[in-house]
Amino acid sequence: MYKDFMDRFVESVKSLKVGNGLDLDTEMGPCINEQQLKTVMSYVEIGKNEGAKLLTGGVRLDSGAHAKGWFYAPTVFGDCSPRMRIAQEESSDRLCL
Repeated sequence: MYKDFMDRFVESVKSLKVGNGLDLDTEMGPCINEQQLKTVMSYVEIGKNEGAKLLTGGVRLDSGAHAKGWFYAPTVFGDCSPRMRIAQEESSDRLCL
């Protein structure tokens, strides 16, 4: 059941439209500032280093419509343990299942 859910969930996350938060079609806007983007990027590295499985995302979006701003791909980790920092520390910027 977990694998089936995660497969469908990851496909749904991959289809999210990332863009200008003022655009009505946007489903995920940019980070609020460069410092927040760096924080998100550091937690992705922490998750990978702790052994969580990166299922999608994990990269900065910086070309085309994302060239100006602090955009990050919607990111999902799987196979997380409750002891991992990405599972313990609260943030709306990442998801660990």
